[in-house]
Amino acid sequence: SSGINAEYTGTYTLKAKNKNGRDEADLNVLCVGPPDKPQGPMKYEDIYADRVTIHWKVPKDDGGSPITHYIIEKMEVGSEQWIPSGKAFDLKITIESLEEGHEYMFKVKAVNAEGESEYLESGDTVLAKNPYDPPGPPGKPTCADYDHDFFDLKWAEPSRDGGSKIFNYIIEKRLSNEDIWLKCGETKQKYERGKATGVEVGLTYNFRIRAENLGGVGPPGPESDNLKCRYKALKPRIDRKSLREITIRVGESLSFDVSRGRQGTQGI
Repeated sequence: SSGINAEYTGTYTLKAKNKNGRDEADLNVLCVGPPDKPQGPMKYEDIYADRVTIHWKVPKDDGGSPITHYIIEKMEVGSEQWIPSGKAFDLKITIESLEEGHEYMFKVKAVNAEGESEYLESGDTVLAKNPYDPPGPPGKPTCADYDHDFFDLKWAEPSRDGGSKIFNYIIEKRLSNEDIWLKCGETKQKYERGKATGVEVGLTYNFRIRAENLGGVGPPGPESDNLKCRYKALKPRIDRKSLREITIRVGESLSFDVSRGRQGTQGI
């Protein structure tokens, strides 16, 4: 008979009868075919900027043949093009290689030995975005120590961490008469003190700090006051090349000038 579907699966009793008597026998009938589509609704979890995990439920009817796997496709909202995104042997899959800030839809179908089901489509879109944001701006850096080739700076932590632990601070510098900011140090830990290097004696700098967490690098905090690079402490140095032998008579006075070279700001 045509038009048989899974509803016809069951036990049938065959009956035969003639003038000499009757007979009966049970017959088991299994109707096989493609499965029903997976049951929804489709659910999202572990949503990040580059990946998401989606869940669905097993079809009501497997078509009389075990489901071997599920096929998943994705579509970026606005593109109207479905793209194969993987095969799952469970009732979930993690879809990777998403683009941050883009919205996506998904659909899934079940497969058995007899064929493929219709698709279950996600009703809602999902935005590829991390569940946390970059941290806020740290405080204004101040100079805790210095010498001719570095500034030791300290600052206050941001008032908000963006929902993820801060694991690095980035120190940036600029010459006070220029607008170009350059990286000149980092802490590589959550420690509100760090060393700025790559500075030259006699030049004046400004510094600012950025905090970093799993959400990325946050905006810079307020810049420091002008800080001039100089020697912290430098003992006198006699320029021996300028010294000459002097002959004087007994009883005469002696005076001469000695160039001491560069001097520091303390202890001279």
